Amino acid sequence: MPTIEINLKDLEKLLGKKLPRDTDKLNEVLQYAKAEVESTQNDAVSLNIEDSNRPDLWCVEGVARELKGALGIEKGLKKYQAKKSNFKVSVDKRLKNIRPFIACSILKGVKISDDIIIQLMQQQDKIDGTYGRKRRKTSIGLYNFDLLKFPLKYTVTKPNENAFVPLEFTRKLTPRQILSQHPKGRDYVHLIEDLKEYPIYLDAKKQVLSMPPIINSNDLGKIKPETKNIIIEVTGTDYDVVQDVLRIMTLSLADRGGTIYSVSIDYPYRKKDVTPKFETRKIKLDKKRVNEVLGINFSEKEIAKLLEKARYNVKGNMVEVPSYRVDIMDQVDLIEDVAIMYGYDKFKPLKLEVPTDGRLDKLTDFSDKIRELMIGFEAQEIMTFSLVSEDILTSKMNLKDKPVKVLNPISSNYTALRNSLIPSVLDFLSKNTTKRFPQKIFEVGQVIDKKESTRLVFCASHNVADFTEVRQILEALLRNIGLKCKIEDFEHESFTPGRVGNIIINKKEVGIIGEISHKVRENFGLEKRVVCFEIDLSEL
Repeated sequence: MPTIEINLKDLEKLLGKKLPRDTDKLNEVLQYAKAEVESTQNDAVSLNIEDSNRPDLWCVEGVARELKGALGIEKGLKKYQAKKSNFKVSVDKRLKNIRPFIACSILKGVKISDDIIIQLMQQQDKIDGTYGRKRRKTSIGLYNFDLLKFPLKYTVTKPNENAFVPLEFTRKLTPRQILSQHPKGRDYVHLIEDLKEYPIYLDAKKQVLSMPPIINSNDLGKIKPETKNIIIEVTGTDYDVVQDVLRIMTLSLADRGGTIYSVSIDYPYRKKDVTPKFETRKIKLDKKRVNEVLGINFSEKEIAKLLEKARYNVKGNMVEVPSYRVDIMDQVDLIEDVAIMYGYDKFKPLKLEVPTDGRLDKLTDFSDKIRELMIGFEAQEIMTFSLVSEDILTSKMNLKDKPVKVLNPISSNYTALRNSLIPSVLDFLSKNTTKRFPQKIFEVGQVIDKKESTRLVFCASHNVADFTEVRQILEALLRNIGLKCKIEDFEHESFTPGRVGNIIINKKEVGIIGEISHKVRENFGLEKRVVCFEIDLSEL
């Protein structure tokens, strides 16, 4: 949930309307923009934007745009248009497999202040970090238009060429030096460090505007209060997202009074483009569906009026969606906006009528009984994450099978979905080697191995832990739930040969039991012997 800092006087200036200073009353207004006050200090307000899918609201201009409709200051969809120009950007063919897309716009006659610059930088940072996936998908650059000479060139550079002064520095650095010496270079080095040539943005005089997606030039890419004309550039790996981000950034400055000019993009690997794009789209809305979802008998006229407050145009059953509403997928999203503009506080609560009693499902109930039995065997329950490091599942376990990996992990510690509970408990033991032994632990948790299942793992670690001990625990557990098992010998790379077996119940393989091998214990830094079993509770 994004948090933004705004100035109430600035918001009032954009709205042309005074706002209450009482937090509760202010929240009554801000709810129409999915915003809520987190804290205030005089006119400085911190807002929680309660929608992570609406980057158009992550700035004071976007909040003002939304509130103008809700408060009746403006009606319906606000049209934006870019004036044609002769400004061009050429794209180097070598960028096709590096960072292939770029979009630009020019804003002239913008009235800039220090507060507005802070808002721009905040918006840029929020979008780069979230919607732009930490600059991997998109990154934004802003430049002083009057210092540039067109046509511009989006091209590549060798790591030791095209030295320039990066933002907030006073000396020139080569692109390679920027990656090691500039804070932003160190933050985002992983995005380009494996490349032989880096993306770079130049003007006709070969002045460096920026090294996307890392850092802008301090000479051309620093916006000051005296800056009147601005060029916005967005580069990235996803064409549609690049266009979305440019559009949203452009509209913030357009709402500040800037006049928008288009820029032609010459690609060698796709057709010529002209940006920014403000095309709207239309979605069919079924009145019957609106009333079914909301439980209110709205007329078509009432629905249209509410949608116009939400900044849509409505003609019959067709709704025209603003170009900046990247969150709108189908009519359900439109129905949500009808509800917001009607007011959630106006909906009458219905008495909950459920035709059945609530109860735990069989597997959950069974798992709870298993937990009670394991505690009876003097084992301590632990809980670990379903997401783990791939290294824990493979190399540390002496295995080569590849688990299901996460595409964009938030940390190197959470890169894969675990396919067994045993690596998790071994990792847990490795972090508790200074605690008192013997250690007996168990976990009931989910794994993904061909399908999702709930499993139990038990693990004992001490100097004389052996196969007999862990087998006795398994057989005692099964006796308590009326089951018997057979152990069939087999080989497994994580266990000591001759001390590992498959657990067979009713002629079905349901788990594994054995003594962890010396090599695996070394990988986890475990000196004492470790025995364990893992069994699929879903099968029992």
